Amino acid sequence: AEAPTRPAIAVGSVALEVSRDVYKLNVSVNTKDEQKTFTPSSTIHIDVDITQFGGKTPTNAAEVCLVVVDEAILSLTDYKLSSPLDVFYPNRPTAISQQHGRDRCLLFNMQDIQQFKKDMQQDMDRGLVLDECCELASCCFESSAKRCCCMRDGLCGDDDAAADQSIAVRSNFNPLACWVPSSSTDSSGRVSFDFKLPDNLTRYRVWAIATNEQQYGFGEMAFTVQLPVMLRPSPPRFLNYGDTAKLSVVLQNQTDQPLSLHAGLKAANAKLITSDTSHQLAGYV
Repeated sequence: AEAPTRPAIAVGSVALEVSRDVYKLNVSVNTKDEQKTFTPSSTIHIDVDITQFGGKTPTNAAEVCLVVVDEAILSLTDYKLSSPLDVFYPNRPTAISQQHGRDRCLLFNMQDIQQFKKDMQQDMDRGLVLDECCELASCCFESSAKRCCCMRDGLCGDDDAAADQSIAVRSNFNPLACWVPSSSTDSSGRVSFDFKLPDNLTRYRVWAIATNEQQYGFGEMAFTVQLPVMLRPSPPRFLNYGDTAKLSVVLQNQTDQPLSLHAGLKAANAKLITSDTSHQLAGYV
């Protein structure tokens, strides 16, 4: 409003999303234990049910891949497995760019035009200086187009030193409890897996990937491996000859039922002294 009459331009866009529901599969992963708590070295049974998306029609002869891995390893890099549907049917970007010539129209007086030319020449000279700096600093990266960065921009650090540093990862347990690369569902759309758990006390993540060459699905669940009782001793870090110390131990009941526990202690090169006070706290010795 109240603007002088001049050429104007406006641009609008809308995104039309194409549904991928026809390519989806429902994947349900369950165990017989509703509590999803198991003991080390026990045998676990996992059922994977494959149905059509938006309905309960079983999918026959669907190929299923099962992965059971320790969550402690996954948390090191925050690794997450995504559905293959996003790989084969991704959401494509619009890939549309707009070019307008309004900003190239010089609608001002001659002095402004001369100043504009002078600024452009200074920008071009500054670009040539940056190119020479890049060549001297050996900091040029050649790809489809030549791109340079200068040492003063802080982009040319010592990458070799960081690459030589290796990450120390624990290796005294097997993080992969089960891996079945291919298994087919029956007429009811179900496939079952039985495997023996490692001796680790941890939490496992279960991933199931399903496909029938045209449709894809992904499902996951988690379960915990633990023992009924956990001991948490709290000894002193350092002792010298002649020292007297109190050793406290917490007995933790990890079941839903009350347990009567008896604790014993055996020491070498130390003399056990009966405590004068008795702790009546539950789980404390």
